[in-house]
Amino acid sequence: HLVANESLLAFHLGVPVPDIPETATDNEGRTAQARARHASRPPAQAVAELEAAAEATATEIAARGEARLDAPIDWWGRRSTTQMTVLVRAFETWIHADDIRRAIGTGMVVPPPASLLTMAHAACGLVPRTLAARGGYRPGRLIRFRFTDLGDAAWDVDLGPAAGVRPAGDDAVDAEIVTDAATLCR
Repeated sequence: HLVANESLLAFHLGVPVPDIPETATDNEGRTAQARARHASRPPAQAVAELEAAAEATATEIAARGEARLDAPIDWWGRRSTTQMTVLVRAFETWIHADDIRRAIGTGMVVPPPASLLTMAHAACGLVPRTLAARGGYRPGRLIRFRFTDLGDAAWDVDLGPAAGVRPAGDDAVDAEIVTDAATLCR
């Protein structure tokens, strides 16, 4: 699945990885193609492909620079920004790496604080979208997320259709959620 994700991102960034033949651009289809191709191969080959695709995407994104992170990209059949796609990739890589760690009996790992801070901010921004997808906009409602594992970092999240995330301020909030960022992101 991670090879499918990363190789698709490399493809959409214009740096396809040689010898990765998958053509599907939907999550399930591309993952199924990659799994079928790797079924009789040693896991090291999948790891090598994942590393090659990650290197290609990282090199291309660095070459493009921060100014182009807002550029649109196709991602699993939808338009997204390159920045959001890379962020989703980071979440997926972390979560699925933890899936593997659990399966082999090793402990889960939390990303470095700077990465976790970025992920937590993005997760806060997804809360209004998740409510909207369920028909639950809450105009005028404000929730504060405070993260105990990030030096008490906190954001206020507007739950209305103009949804926004901003650093916690002095505004009254309708609710405050105090948790660790790793838990929220997982």
